[in-house]
Amino acid sequence: MADSSSEITRTFPVYLVGAGPGDPDLLTLKARKVLEIADVIIYDRLVHPDLLLFAKPGVQLIDVGKRPGFPFEQEKINELLIIHAQSGQVVARLKGGDPYVYGRGGEEAQALIEANIAFEVIPGITAAIAAPMSAGVPVTHRGLSASFTVVTGHAAVDGTIDWESVGKIGGTVVVMMGVANREEIASRLIKGGMDPKESVVAIRYATHENQQVWRTTLEELKVAEIDSPATIVIGKVASLDLLGNYVKYLENCEVVVTRDHESANPWIDALQLCGAKVKEIPLVDIVEPDDGGRGLLAGAKTLHEFEWVVFTSANAVEKFVPYLHDARDFSNTKIAAVGPKTKAMLNRFGIEPDLIPLSPNADGLLEIFPSCDQKDRENPPGVFWPSSSIKRQVLIEGFVKKGYEVVAVDAYKPVEKRLSEKEISDLLNSDIVTFAAPSAIKSAVNQCSSELLGKKIVCIGPITAKEASEQGFQNIEVADTISAKSLVEAVIKSWLRN
Repeated sequence: MADSSSEITRTFPVYLVGAGPGDPDLLTLKARKVLEIADVIIYDRLVHPDLLLFAKPGVQLIDVGKRPGFPFEQEKINELLIIHAQSGQVVARLKGGDPYVYGRGGEEAQALIEANIAFEVIPGITAAIAAPMSAGVPVTHRGLSASFTVVTGHAAVDGTIDWESVGKIGGTVVVMMGVANREEIASRLIKGGMDPKESVVAIRYATHENQQVWRTTLEELKVAEIDSPATIVIGKVASLDLLGNYVKYLENCEVVVTRDHESANPWIDALQLCGAKVKEIPLVDIVEPDDGGRGLLAGAKTLHEFEWVVFTSANAVEKFVPYLHDARDFSNTKIAAVGPKTKAMLNRFGIEPDLIPLSPNADGLLEIFPSCDQKDRENPPGVFWPSSSIKRQVLIEGFVKKGYEVVAVDAYKPVEKRLSEKEISDLLNSDIVTFAAPSAIKSAVNQCSSELLGKKIVCIGPITAKEASEQGFQNIEVADTISAKSLVEAVIKSWLRN
């Protein structure tokens, strides 16, 4: 068989990626995947800086943003795409909105075709639709507008757009990049037959935290104090305000999440949906246990001798399972998981637990854990428990009371993560700090001044809250479970409490 590998010129194409209208949460999942693998990201001025946080370490970031008075030549951008693609790098061209809607993505695609370089376009949400929506204005609405026209305001005076005809079309007119030429645009649309009293809304920094909205009429547009860059919407729909009455309770609230990145993600997402400004500052590092994993290895070799293996954290699963040959090692042993996060980690390895409590904590696990009838048994059945080096004695005692012999080994060791001066400052200047474990409480107290004890804090579960109280915290709110919903509800209670 002929070797076909010589026919493969590039593993990945050049990606022309739409960043969306502004809010980094509106990036598509596919765009995020591309940013995570890219070797080079070539990005525009209006791309939200948080999107670059998805990039892998060592990525080359190239700012090609065009600024008033400082144009970055399109030919130079095309050349950068070609050079980096030909060098074998994974190239992401990150553009605001959608690459093919006033993004000059088509020109870049043509340049890549001429250079015989493969590319793929990742669509993004264009501001032409998202900006009006973010101001409560639909571009179409039954009885008001059955169509919409998108035009560029840069072409207001060069004769490339027949503005009088645009004014006669009807429906909604969305003008991109038209603030500088708004007087000319308004005059010519009125000349084309549009009502001078027609409603107008202009949106700057659409979907951003600092979004601005101006409402005016077509005849007043020329003197309206509108700052660039802004999207201008003209038509009957511009009189609507359909934002709804949802209150973001955590707007202007700065919350620090002190868990590791992967565990914190669901919390961060939920807090941001409620309007919070979230900073991620892990306080604990997970390192190898003091015995170097010998306890885990011994447990893996003798797992068939235990009736149960109990996992009380996702970290324990991640550390223990690699010592096994495969999931068949569990064939004679039942599996208990303390909660959904631990279950999810087991599922990653193709393992489904036999037991999971409704309340994801030690009390919930002990409540449903079956008691052992030792009749006709010479020795009590065993429970193998790989866990943190900081163990809950109540679990061991609970298993023993239910008739089991417990072998508890260290799967990992939590140690204090040293914080930078900025991280300490962020902790002290936040509105609310969340803690998920007693070790995180201790780490924060050890590294911060006594000023930290006056902060509002939210703790996951009574054990963490007990440690916080013993350390001297006064303003403590407790989330009953480790779920994102429970955490957010506790943070809102804390934020609204005087």
